[in-house]
Amino acid sequence: QSVKSFKENLRHHAGGIYLRFLMNYPMTEDRLEREVKQLVANIQYEGVEGRQSAIAMVTSAIKKFPLQVVAKHSSLFFVGLTMQLGNEESDKGRKAVSESLDALLLKLPTGSVEPLFGYAMRWAEGNDVRLRRVSLSVIGLF
Repeated sequence: QSVKSFKENLRHHAGGIYLRFLMNYPMTEDRLEREVKQLVANIQYEGVEGRQSAIAMVTSAIKKFPLQVVAKHSSLFFVGLTMQLGNEESDKGRKAVSESLDALLLKLPTGSVEPLFGYAMRWAEGNDVRLRRVSLSVIGLF
């Protein structure tokens, strides 16, 4: 319901409950990875309101998860958010994705940020015009 509900209040409360579950429920590394992948996958939801809710949940997760968890899954967060930045149709959604990427880059130590910068640089040097455009936007966040 955190993404699918048409009611903003319900999406907000369901997202909060889900994040508390992720933060507090004991789970294996594999289970946590599956949950993080699903969290990031939700930012591609077809409905604008659902995407915005999912992006807000990713941002909250980045801010609330321990540094060790964010660093371990930093590539997953970074690639998913960067691709969504390039695909997002709404101005509000692009702004939210940029804020989420910014939160990620601010939380990580320099050693964890460098590989992400490397991804962006490789994309900027590639042949895909759309990917080059989004990578240049992301490089501006570093």
